[in-house]
Amino acid sequence: MFCLKPGEILTPLHKRPARPTGMPFLDDNEYGVWLDPAPKSLREVPETFATCTLYCNTIQNNLLTEYYEFFNSKSNEIVAMIFHEKDKEDDSVHFWLPKKNGKFEEGSLFFNLFYLREDGNAARFLVVGVDEEDDGFWVCLKTTATNRRVFVGDNEDLKERVYKFIHLGYIGDFVSEYKALKRLSKYEGGNNVINSIVNPKLLLKGGWKPLSQDWEDTVKKRECNCPNDSQCQAVRDLTYAVEKIQGPPGTGKSTTIFHVISTRLPNNEIAFVTCTRNVAVAAIVEKVSVAVNGELLAFGSRLEPIAKRFTVEKRYEALPCVSTATKMLEEWNGELSGCKKDEGKMKPCIECKENWSKYEKKREEYEKKEKKKEKEEAPTPPVRKCKKCRIEATDLWRLMYRYCVARAAAVQLSETLSKQKPILMRGIFSRARVFVASVASCGKVLREYKNYMEQDLRVHTVIVDECGCVKESSTALLANLYPQSFLLVGDHKQIEPFSLLQKETLLGTNHNRSLLERCIDASNKYHFLSEQYRMHPRIAGYVSDAFYGNRLTTPASVQLARGNVSSTDALRLINCKDEEETHPGKSTMNKKQADLTIKKACEVMRKYRPPKGNVAILTFYAAQVRELKMRVAADAELAGRVEVFTVDKCQGIEFEHVLLSTVRCNREKRVGFLKNKARVNVACSRARSTLTVVGCRKTLARGGVVWRKLLSACSN
Repeated sequence: MFCLKPGEILTPLHKRPARPTGMPFLDDNEYGVWLDPAPKSLREVPETFATCTLYCNTIQNNLLTEYYEFFNSKSNEIVAMIFHEKDKEDDSVHFWLPKKNGKFEEGSLFFNLFYLREDGNAARFLVVGVDEEDDGFWVCLKTTATNRRVFVGDNEDLKERVYKFIHLGYIGDFVSEYKALKRLSKYEGGNNVINSIVNPKLLLKGGWKPLSQDWEDTVKKRECNCPNDSQCQAVRDLTYAVEKIQGPPGTGKSTTIFHVISTRLPNNEIAFVTCTRNVAVAAIVEKVSVAVNGELLAFGSRLEPIAKRFTVEKRYEALPCVSTATKMLEEWNGELSGCKKDEGKMKPCIECKENWSKYEKKREEYEKKEKKKEKEEAPTPPVRKCKKCRIEATDLWRLMYRYCVARAAAVQLSETLSKQKPILMRGIFSRARVFVASVASCGKVLREYKNYMEQDLRVHTVIVDECGCVKESSTALLANLYPQSFLLVGDHKQIEPFSLLQKETLLGTNHNRSLLERCIDASNKYHFLSEQYRMHPRIAGYVSDAFYGNRLTTPASVQLARGNVSSTDALRLINCKDEEETHPGKSTMNKKQADLTIKKACEVMRKYRPPKGNVAILTFYAAQVRELKMRVAADAELAGRVEVFTVDKCQGIEFEHVLLSTVRCNREKRVGFLKNKARVNVACSRARSTLTVVGCRKTLARGGVVWRKLLSACSN
């Protein structure tokens, strides 16, 4: 029988969080890279490279240049830490960490960078290790010179010394990409995909599965996920090791990926699909899971409900043996909680608890001697009524017996689950044919796979969705999978990869050019999806003319579906002549234009009565977003029903009705980064039915060809 320890009376068994698996490990000589980075200058990224080593060195240098900018940027959060010395011999300290919505838990602390001021000294720390304890967890903080081991708990009484920790941010993505490039630099040749990434002009053969002769006729008979002609042609013509598919807004990229996996992935081979946004992950999972009979795993934070069903954790919990054991564990924990309530009603005194603990200790010693066949008289439990608390010893004995039995069963069940989990997880990973992950989660997928399977993941096909906004350093992780086929799907005519560096620094370096754009520029060979299913024909006509050389078409089904909206209402301009406000060091805003935008949003709500979340207000400036959000929250008709975004945040999302606040209006007719064609493309291609542009006609006319075409296409 499980034996109680002194002072452990009726403590329910809590399920402790598992230690995060497979975090990237750093060599001792690499900590200086992250804790004491040296300034670097961007190198130009050419279309082709002579060797893989040169490619990796260039991309790695530019990655560290980005990191240096991040490292020296302003802190984004100050966290008060309360310390007291735990053990002077090993220089460890005990501190209480205030949590904000559970933000700093043991798993989320890994590879977070902190800046600490202590006794007049300053140092930067990187979290590189976490170990569990009963009432908290130990954290290993690394500096360039020393380690410091600290204990994180929830004891608010520790108020001896107070320091300020400045949270500089999570650097795990930088570390993963750096390690991947370092590993790829040792590539010795023989892989057509890697050779084609290094030099996209090399049109090397890929490992695509051949199609049957009647494939196109068969797939066009499908009731769902039926491909159009341009999608069929793209899937049919996949030949080379690195293929490119340009998919303008609403052209069915996820449907195309579904058909690539269902028809061009060889039998029993593995595909790895990655996207920048969790919305795209959900769209891929929804369609591709059908193609592989559910043999799919999804990874990412804050996934959509449909994608969460395919996470490793959900798959593990759904196993019959695990779900049964979990229910039994809940029952035993319920019994423990019941014992605790009964103890609260009894209110035994300290003397009763001590007597019971002494009895348990004697009984444990007796059982050990009995196993050794040593003769000794068995101890007897207390039988008298306590004079202090007036509790019968037999009643307390029954309660303690119930508790011991329940705790023993719960502990045994938990230990069995812990021992069996690696075996069960290996089964889940080995059955998966498709891995779908956000770009930020790719490193985690590879590390978890290696942790459970005890070998590196090797895949046949890699597909990068939304590749037009994925920075090139992120693809090194995928190249290390040594695939036979590599498919880039996206649109380089939309917003480019994000960079922390100033625009002046980026000029002439091509650092913020995506791998998709570099490969298209170098080879001039790619597939184009030409049928769009999102936008009203009037909106699509402008987008096609301004950004895609009039190559986009709108099928009759979309024209019919948008038939309740007239061409005049579908795309219109509301002229606003009120001037903008610009504050030094801050973003630009236009309060009068914000008022007009809110007024027009109310008109849209009254006219079309769209469901919640189908109307969005977009703008190019963060200050205008704040102004619009305040006005939306204060308007009873719009609050909770209309969303407000910057244009950069809404790529990959669509809405039934969109209002675009352009902000700029000044005497000099300056438009700022409204000249960026990619941003204008994203802003104008989010709407399904109506796009209302609120702005100054005279100022926008100076914004370049795309704005003049928009003004010409709009109804006043």
